[in-house]
Amino acid sequence: MSPLIVEELDPQRDEDMKPTGFGRLSTEATGSATVCSDEPTVYHTEEMVAIGEKKLVQSTYLWFYPPTEPGREIGWRGFRMILDRRGFAIVWEVLSSEAGLRVLYVSKPIEDAVRRQYGGPLPDRRYTVEPSVAEHPDVVVARIVGDGPQPMGPFVYLDHPARRVSTLICRCEPSQADLFPQSRMYRLVGLDEADAAVRQIVVRALDHDRGGAIGLLRLPSDW
Repeated sequence: MSPLIVEELDPQRDEDMKPTGFGRLSTEATGSATVCSDEPTVYHTEEMVAIGEKKLVQSTYLWFYPPTEPGREIGWRGFRMILDRRGFAIVWEVLSSEAGLRVLYVSKPIEDAVRRQYGGPLPDRRYTVEPSVAEHPDVVVARIVGDGPQPMGPFVYLDHPARRVSTLICRCEPSQADLFPQSRMYRLVGLDEADAAVRQIVVRALDHDRGGAIGLLRLPSDW
């Protein structure tokens, strides 16, 4: 269920230039956080959450970037996803160190079930699963994601230079990129495996938006 992370490269870069990507968290003697891009690392945690009257598995992935300039804080990107009882992901919520819209992606079976129940989207909304604009104008479903033949992690695409999540798709769907000039493997680290100082940094990032927007969606009663 781990993601395949696709980052857009600077088209003006030297082909031999090594990109500065996400990496392993560590802390200095002063207590400040640093990121080692030579060791790509994604942090993962899983927990049970209540969505309406249901208790489902929520799986969260976060990765961290060095500061873009001296004096800036480290940044992070990631997503949380809800798994149904079969283990398939049904909703994904984008996580970021930068404030903005609360962007979600929803599986096609969920959107189809909501459409059968409610008949169609609310005014000024594209998808039936989206909540009222008047009540939650900052909550946006960016895309309906195809359902794969088996549970699998998504492709997550990030743009250049802001590294915003530009889209999220099922691995079963056509690639959104024509060329992959570079590739790197990352290490997946469970939050319980990380040392105390790193765990505190990850938890602080998660607490940045602990409530989440998934529970604000118009989810079907029979999902």
